[in-house]
Amino acid sequence: MIPGFSWGNLVVTDRRGSLGGTGPKVDFLGVPLTAGMTRSQVEDWFDCVVKHRTGGIFASVNPSAWKIARDDPAYPENLARFDLVLPDGGGVVLGARLLKIDIPERISFDATSLAIPVFQRCVKQGLRVALVGGRPGIAQKAAGVLREVFPELQIPLVQDGYFAEIKEIVSRLEAEQIDVVVCGMGVPTQERTMLALREGGWNGIAFGCGGFLDQLEGGLTYYPRWADALNLRFVYRLLREPRRLWRRYAVGYQTFAKAVLAAAFTRNGNKVAVGRRIDTK
Repeated sequence: MIPGFSWGNLVVTDRRGSLGGTGPKVDFLGVPLTAGMTRSQVEDWFDCVVKHRTGGIFASVNPSAWKIARDDPAYPENLARFDLVLPDGGGVVLGARLLKIDIPERISFDATSLAIPVFQRCVKQGLRVALVGGRPGIAQKAAGVLREVFPELQIPLVQDGYFAEIKEIVSRLEAEQIDVVVCGMGVPTQERTMLALREGGWNGIAFGCGGFLDQLEGGLTYYPRWADALNLRFVYRLLREPRRLWRRYAVGYQTFAKAVLAAAFTRNGNKVAVGRRIDTK
C-alpha cells in the first residue's frame, strides 16, 4: 500500500499526494469495477505510483466485457487482481447509474480520455514507454505518430502482439528500463499479458488500450468531435470498421443491455443486490 492517502471517501491530499490502495471494487453484474473515480483522480494515481515506484496495472471495460466474462470465467477473476478497472464507454456509465453504482464518468486509454495526459506526464517526468500489441508493424506506426505529437516522448521498445515467451518481454522491458507499457492486444489477452508482466517481476505501470494502437495508424485524432461529444464513439467505430465490430456490438453489447435491464427490474422488487463491494486480495 502506498502511504499518505485515505481512500474510504476518496480524499487526495494534493496533486502530488500519494494513494493508499486502489479504491473499492464493486461487483457490477459479475464484472469487478473500481467505484467512484474520475479521470483527474486516475491521473493523480499515476503520479503517485510513479513517485513511490510501486507499479500498477490499469484495465477498462466496455459493454462487450460482460459476454466475455460469461464465456471466460478467468477474465473477471483476472480483472479483480488489477489496481484499477474503469468504464470504457458511455453505455457502462449509463448502466451503472441505472443500478445506482457510483461510476462518475467514462475513463479509457485513448486520445479522448487518458492517453494524452499520461503521455504528457511521461515527457515531463522522463519516463520510458513501450508499445506492445497489434499486428506486425502496427506498434511501430503508432510510435511514429506519438513521436510526431510528443517529440520528447521516449519509446525505446515496440513489440507486436505475437510473441512466444513472456519472459522475453520482461527481460526486454528491464533491459530498456521501461516505466510504462501501453498494451493493445484485445480483451482478455491484454489483461492476461499485463498480469504476466507483473508476475514476471516487472514493476512498472501498464495500461490496457484495446484498439488504440490500431487507431493511431490514422493519426492521434480518431473520433470526430460529434462522436465524442454525443457519446456515439461506438457508432463511428462501427461505420469505420463494420466487418470487425458488428458482432461485438450486435451480440456482446446486447448481453450487457439485457443484464442491466433484468437487474434493474429485479432490483426494484428487492430480489437482487447489485454493486456490492468485493474482496480483491
